[in-house]
Order: sequence, then structure tokens, then C-alpha cells
Amino acid sequence: MGITAHFGLLSVRITARGDSRGEAEAVANDLAAEIRTRVADELVYEGEESLAERVVHELAARGMTIATAESCTGG
Repeated sequence: MGITAHFGLLSVRITARGDSRGEAEAVANDLAAEIRTRVADELVYEGEESLAERVVHELAARGMTIATAESCTGG
């Protein structure tokens, strides 16, 4: 398991080994389930996407868009 922190977001990557792919997936799934129970209230999303990609996909699925503007930051 690897954990990284960036701009207030923790990313957790789970890897597992086993005698077969199925066994490794079962180990990883069990660990993921344990992590979910411990951080359920703070969990933002699961998946390989970046947070920005996830926001764009969620907005598109809801037929929404987002706009941003920069002001007084010098560029």
C-alpha cells in the first residue's frame, strides 16, 4: 500500500501478490474494504482518475459545466 498527499488530498494505491491473479485481487479487495470502513466519512472517490478528471466526468454526467477565473494573482 502506498499513500501520497497533495493539496489536502490523500491518495492510496493498493497492490497485492498471490499465487494467482484472482488471489491477489481478493487480497487487494479485502484491504480496500478495510480502508473504506476506516475512512468512510472522508472518502471522496475511488478510481484511477485524477480529482480534476473525476469532477469533469461528474459534471458532464449531470449536464453541468464549471467556469473559473483568475484575478489579482499576477498570472
